[in-house]
Amino acid sequence: MIPARFALMRTTRTVMTHDRLTTNDLAFEVEAVLAWHDDDAKATIATLLSDIRHLRLQLSRTEGKLGPRRLARKDCNLA
Repeated sequence: MIPARFALMRTTRTVMTHDRLTTNDLAFEVEAVLAWHDDDAKATIATLLSDIRHLRLQLSRTEGKLGPRRLARKDCNLA
């Protein structure tokens, strides 16, 4: 899930192909996230690190709720 502050940046150019972004898509996303932070690379990195920290916390909470059953790719509805 993309954090709310990035919701405005989502476009049809961001297309996943076999769980990988193409080089053009990745370059577009880098430029978009930098533009969102007024080309302030440190602010961009800080926000992304904060998002990673948040997502890791969410993942650990989810794994904890699964109990002995482990999270597997087949358990995720990625369609």
